[in-house]
Formats: sequence, structure tokens, C-alpha cells
Amino acid sequence: MNHSHSWGHELQGHHGVTPRDMIIGGILFTLGATAVICGVLNIVSIVKVQIFHNAFGALWICRSIGEIGSSSVHVFYSGPVTFIQLCDISPYFGIGAFTFGYFNSSVACLAHFQIAVNRWMAVWKPFQYASVFSRRRTTILIGVTWVVAFAIVSMYHGSSRLLASTFTSFAAIPCQQKSSLASSPTFKLNKRFFLQTSIPNVFMVGAIYTICFFNNGQTSIHDAEKSIRGVFPIVVLQGSHIINAIVLFIFNREVRQYFVRIPNTNVYQINESLSAS
Repeated sequence: MNHSHSWGHELQGHHGVTPRDMIIGGILFTLGATAVICGVLNIVSIVKVQIFHNAFGALWICRSIGEIGSSSVHVFYSGPVTFIQLCDISPYFGIGAFTFGYFNSSVACLAHFQIAVNRWMAVWKPFQYASVFSRRRTTILIGVTWVVAFAIVSMYHGSSRLLASTFTSFAAIPCQQKSSLASSPTFKLNKRFFLQTSIPNVFMVGAIYTICFFNNGQTSIHDAEKSIRGVFPIVVLQGSHIINAIVLFIFNREVRQYFVRIPNTNVYQINESLSAS
């Protein structure tokens, strides 16, 4: 990056492409493209597989859209600009890319927290879950998420994902598992979804710690270390987006069956009770 004090010059290239620029740009583009592809496959899976036609699936799509938007910034802006070091690009492109990415990241963070609450309710209060996360309330919740994200897009502090990760990690402690409910297909499915959302939170906490550590490190460092400090949090965050997406394939045989087209499967003949959660 250009370190001039003139307005907008920090968003310009430094008049020459170095091997380090090509490596960093390639990493940003590759991770961003991978996250976008995984996010799109997630949305297709949720739309096509019946067990996700519920509040959990709707919130997962909301988060996937936010993560796709956030990752697309590195596909169409950060990666290419770093790779070729443009020197005549308008600063407004960089500002616009940041605003778009931050807005979608806010949507993803808020939706991630809502997914944590959704899974907590499903395993702690399974009898009240259906009324709390009804179709109408879930639709309103998603709408409010986008409005709130638009309102806080200019804020540049904190991350609700830390709260979501902590919330999900401790949600299993007070579970109410009735003997009649333990064998219910719906409750078993909810427990599987709970595990599916809990494991990525380990990586989320690591991503948050990395971002906080590198953003608040020493300023008097060499250019090489400064580049690492600037890029590594992005790499970790994009990695968490990819992990969020691939757990859907790892934990759900129905999704794998849909894409692999395994013969003699019963993916679509799922009991209607599984769609009520």
C-alpha cells in the first residue's frame, strides 16, 4: 500500500508488483472465491433438502448471504487490486468495497448469534421452540437483522460472534431432555444441528482473538510484518466462513446425498415432523 498522507492514497498501489503482492492477492482471491462457492452451495442445499425448511434453515441462509457478500469483496476488489497494484483507482471504490463488506459482515454476525439462540432454544426448551421461532417471527427477525446491520454499518468495533460462540458453548448445560422426547426424530435432528453450529464457534473465537491481537499490536514494525498483521486476520475470518459452510456437508448425510446423487436413498421422503422445527 502507498503510505502517503494525501487523502485516498492509502488505497492506491505502490507503483510496482512484488512477489509478496502476488502471493497475498492470490490468497485473498482464492479464499474469497472458495467461501463464495461454499456459501452458494449451502443455500442450494437448504432450498433443496427438506429438513432445512424451517427457522434454522432460514437463519442459515441469512448468514450465508452475509458471508457471501463479505467474501465477494475479496474476489472482486481486495484480491485483484492487491495482485496488480492499481495506482489510478478511485478511493471511492475502496470505501464502497469496505462499506459493502462491513454491511454483509454485520448481517452474518447478527445471523450467527440468532442461529446460536435458535439451537439453544431447540435443545433447552424444545416444547416452546416452535412458538418462539414460528414462521412469522423468524421472517420478522431476519428483516430486523438487515435493518440493524444497515444502521450499524458505520460502527467499527466489536463482534457479536464472540457472544454467539460463548452462548452456544454453554447452551448444552441446562438441556431439558424428557424420556419421551429423547427418541423423537425432531429432537435428534435438533441435537445434530446444535453440534453442527457449536463446532465452528471454536474457530470463530480463534478468528476474533486473532483480529483483536493483530489490530492492537505494535505500530513500529517492518513492512513484511505489517503485511502479515493486515492480511492474517482476513485469512482467518475467510477460513471461518468456509468452515461455517462445509459443516453443513459434514454433519448432514441428506446434503451429501443430494449432491452425490447416491442411488436408493430416501432423502426427500422425510417425516413431516422434521420440518416443523
